[in-house]
Amino acid sequence: MMSSRSRVTISLVSMGGLLLTGALRATPLAVVNPGFEATAGSVSIFNEFSFGGFLGWEVYDNPLGLVGNGASNPYYVGTLQPQPDPLSPGNFVFFPNGAPEGNRVAIAYNRAGSGGLGEYGLQQTLLGTPLQPFRTYRLRVEVGNIASGRALSGEDFDLSGFPGYRIDLLAGGVPLASDNSQLAGSLGEGEFATSLVTFATNASDLRLGLDLGVRLVNLNQIDPLAPTADLEVDFDNVRIDVVPTQVGDFNFDGTVDAADYTVWRDSLGSQQDLSADGNQDGVINEADYDLWGAHYGATLGGLASALSPAGHAHHAGLAVPEPAADGLMLGAVVLAHGVRPRR
Repeated sequence: MMSSRSRVTISLVSMGGLLLTGALRATPLAVVNPGFEATAGSVSIFNEFSFGGFLGWEVYDNPLGLVGNGASNPYYVGTLQPQPDPLSPGNFVFFPNGAPEGNRVAIAYNRAGSGGLGEYGLQQTLLGTPLQPFRTYRLRVEVGNIASGRALSGEDFDLSGFPGYRIDLLAGGVPLASDNSQLAGSLGEGEFATSLVTFATNASDLRLGLDLGVRLVNLNQIDPLAPTADLEVDFDNVRIDVVPTQVGDFNFDGTVDAADYTVWRDSLGSQQDLSADGNQDGVINEADYDLWGAHYGATLGGLASALSPAGHAHHAGLAVPEPAADGLMLGAVVLAHGVRPRR
């Protein structure tokens, strides 16, 4: 069986250049009801299920009107709270390990005989969270392949097939990048695995300023290995974060320069303002300065910096600023954190 920690990465780089990797500061973006725990606004609640759109999430379908409000036969969109399995103590029905996060998961379910007519699921717009330049956005979602089982109502569900899924990172309601069912065929029955979708922007992307969004889709494809089975995909723990596409670009302007040094200097020693925490160790320290210095002069058009024999980066004849005026402060900070300053 597939490990629940399996991961797929779907990457799309919009600047037509290299997506630089390394230690990057991640800033989480707010997703409403990311674990589907709140069912307020549902059309109906029945035992372990809720049906229809709910807090933070609306029903999506294509063609429009395919599933109605997502709360009537044969299409049901909503949430599920896996229940303890009376036949297997310590496990849960449908998902033996329960929900990956919290107690509930999102469901997109339709009965056998309604497959192949269109796609549907849930979506959310992150209002007030626009797409911005020189950033790499990372969307992670747990995707579940539900196992057959008996609901609290006593109804038995044959869920031995898998209809395929898609996860879209949106801007203005239009996909920027997607995971188009990359886990299908490798995701075990009753298991979740992590999908990771990434997208990097530049200054000329026409979608800049449009609100970001997430779409979670059941592709509703009949599984040839289980043509008479019901069709369901489950989702959980939606999270999005953003990092500078260019390592060391603490102010997100696409270039590693003295302005980024200023961000580092002004937050030196902080464990709250982590704008310059390039190595993600939770504190602004000399290691972040070293990371910045190693990439000084780099731009998203290519890594243009070169290291001098002394180990400092130079670009176009400009030396990397040294933290001279901040030397005493830096020494105090690194000593306080058990790090010995360079000689």
